[in-house]
Amino acid sequence: MASKQTPAQHDLLELEPETEEDLRRRLAKDELFKQRRARREQKAMQAELRTQELAQLKQRLSLAASGAERETTITATEANRAFSGILQRVRTGESFVVTSHGEPVARIAPTGAANQKSKRSNEAFLEHLLSQEVINTPRDWTRDDLYDDV
Repeated sequence: MASKQTPAQHDLLELEPETEEDLRRRLAKDELFKQRRARREQKAMQAELRTQELAQLKQRLSLAASGAERETTITATEANRAFSGILQRVRTGESFVVTSHGEPVARIAPTGAANQKSKRSNEAFLEHLLSQEVINTPRDWTRDDLYDDV
């Protein structure tokens, strides 16, 4: 019993079979298309990530400028071991709460003048960032392109 063919199946049967060279060309074009699509998707993801990072930075700077930035909690042992590093961070406007046995016992924070200077600096930087256009440049470079190791 012969099977009945649809018009589409009949048309497929009449097509000339692809040569091996035609098949290779088609596969190469398909692979190139996939690679280009993957690069476009990767660039779009990188641009979205940069946009998100910029938004997070703006939010942190806005919180710092308004003085609503959260304080970092550290143990007395950590404060003792890294005191000079903590002082450097305090100079930039960061505050710390020192705990002993889980209870807050001290606050290390910038003095009023230093805090005001830090707020003004953060506000100026935030204004500068907000005035800049977001640039979505491709990152198709490597470290070797940026640095000449001699």
